[in-house]
Amino acid sequence: MSCTLTMTSIQKLKLQEYLLQDNNERVAWALCGQATNGLKKKLTIYEFFFLEAKDYIENRPNRVNWKTDFLMPLLEKAEEKGLTLVKFHNHPRGCNNFSVLDDNSDREVFRSIHNWFDETNTVASCILLPDGQIFGRCIDEKLEFYPIDKVVEVGSSIIIHSSKQLTMNRFNEKNVLAFGEDTYSSLQQLRVAVVGASGTGSQVIEQLVRNGVKELVIIDDDVVKEKNLNRITNTGIEDSDNEELKVFAIKKTLDGYGLGADITAIPKNIKDKSAIKELSTCDVVFGCVDTAEGRHIINKAATYYSISYIDIGVGLEAKPEVGINSVSAAVHYIQPGEKPLIERDVYTSEDLANEYNNQIKDGNYEDDLNRGYIKGAIEDRPAVISLNSCAASLAVLDLIARLDNFRYIENDEVDKISVSISGEIFRYEKIEGTKDKDKACIGRGNCERPLGLTL
Repeated sequence: MSCTLTMTSIQKLKLQEYLLQDNNERVAWALCGQATNGLKKKLTIYEFFFLEAKDYIENRPNRVNWKTDFLMPLLEKAEEKGLTLVKFHNHPRGCNNFSVLDDNSDREVFRSIHNWFDETNTVASCILLPDGQIFGRCIDEKLEFYPIDKVVEVGSSIIIHSSKQLTMNRFNEKNVLAFGEDTYSSLQQLRVAVVGASGTGSQVIEQLVRNGVKELVIIDDDVVKEKNLNRITNTGIEDSDNEELKVFAIKKTLDGYGLGADITAIPKNIKDKSAIKELSTCDVVFGCVDTAEGRHIINKAATYYSISYIDIGVGLEAKPEVGINSVSAAVHYIQPGEKPLIERDVYTSEDLANEYNNQIKDGNYEDDLNRGYIKGAIEDRPAVISLNSCAASLAVLDLIARLDNFRYIENDEVDKISVSISGEIFRYEKIEGTKDKDKACIGRGNCERPLGLTL
């Protein structure tokens, strides 16, 4: 079983403020959401609980003893909400491994916790060091330990804590020279989803693979059509003749490259439960969809499963007769529970209602003229691959900047990147004053009604 732990940068700051307030060891507990997909397990911080002074028997620089009375309410709350528990403590002297005392303490406390939970719950213990590094391990029913593969901090920047070493191939040496070993190592360790495998999505997928991303999930339920071949990378006339599903056509080509990417192709709409399940264990998702419903579901999934969300939109507006009037692209970066797309006016509640009504009326929503890339023109007439490539490049570069910022401004000043090619405008924007009603669901993970929706 592979296991990761994810928290937001705000959650990490709260944990540091408590555990690192002096030079003594302290203990905190977290209720965590869970996402499970085959042999992959992901734990997401939902809520922290910090011990008070009265809860400690002793806390010194090299030892901490504490009362376990408060665990019962936590166990009851975890059971009620379908959550699990993770223990945190600090090593003030910077010891970067679990001690024998830690081993004994964890086995003692988690023996009781396992007696409470069933076998579907993964429990874990983590250590925070003074420099902010985090590492951890899971404890199974036999009280054996196995490591958490990585701890991911999701915020305006993305920070990965892992002891895994960078693997080098000849083809990626130039990438390492460009962005450095740390950034490239982080790219290798990310599990990235791309929702939508058409013009922009196929370009994003191509760039991620060639930038060294090792785990890639592609989600799209549509087939390759001849009119799509002007913009979908890694597809050909044979795919359109056979009406091959986009995800399978792209995976087949990329697997043939032999570049080491593990690609999972999901031929489903994002609102399908199986697609959400696959997305739930990812660290980053690129949204390359043109419907309000698709964006709405991705945004909710990013909040519930603490995923960084990069949304891409392109715009081509045709002249009344022939040709293009304006060309633009926008990339939005959304942190879990922060500044959602619906509050940025990327889509509205009315858009969601109209799409739903069209689906009920027609059984599908295929109004290419209104929701496609091009307003006022038949979608398959102009060639848009150049704009798709531009938007995809901006989005992938934004991800790289989140791992190791190369921009002249800080990442927390960049919520949106917009470019008007026809108007010669390139702009970074910080978006203020938006609220997310799902903020309380950050790290909620799996629940009876996925994402609070009826799917």
